[in-house]
Amino acid sequence: LNEMGEHLPFWQRDLDLMVLTHPHQDHTMGLIDVLERYEVDQVVQTEFTATSSLVGQWLHAVKTAGVPIHYPRRGESITFEGEPEVELRILNPLTTESAGGKQGDDINNGSVVLRLSYGKHDILLEGDAQEAAEAEMSRLPGEEIASEILKVGHHGSDTSSTQQFVEQVRPQVAIISVGTENKYGHPASETLQTIQEAGAIIYRTDLNGTVEIIADKERMWVRSER
Repeated sequence: LNEMGEHLPFWQRDLDLMVLTHPHQDHTMGLIDVLERYEVDQVVQTEFTATSSLVGQWLHAVKTAGVPIHYPRRGESITFEGEPEVELRILNPLTTESAGGKQGDDINNGSVVLRLSYGKHDILLEGDAQEAAEAEMSRLPGEEIASEILKVGHHGSDTSSTQQFVEQVRPQVAIISVGTENKYGHPASETLQTIQEAGAIIYRTDLNGTVEIIADKERMWVRSER
């Protein structure tokens, strides 16, 4: 929430879209505060029920705010009025099947994965998708998945970023969202090697701090705090 406040104009209190990639605590918690502070036009998420108090708080917050929910499936596109150059393409999940009852890796593999296209640029936002989801996405034609920037799946763990998937994405820059000295040992050395061998420059939030992407239709810049 603080990061959003630093990057959005002080007077802006509305958001066109909010995406909850999957109902795990580290992806849900901060969004509740955002939903309470900003007026959100639409929420995109997978279908799930309250399997924890936090997820229950999220569903209650969405209902209280009266925000419509869209359950996405592969092949859909999300566009924005007045911004014809901006498109969000859904690469995962395959269907709108409910995530209710799923646990652990199954929830991760049900993550909403988006490919953001703007002008000449493509950015792939992978959520916590793991090997099974990556294998399904790799079945797509190369031009539908290749992206200049990859937000690496599942915090750079060894359960994601398979060689086949990374080679098909062909990222020039890979961004890993990961906590400093986290107990899971993310990112995995195997993942870092796979990405490096693909020729991508790696940014890690534990080492580089906040990573910012700035673009117009022709050019793109990536900068970090350190």
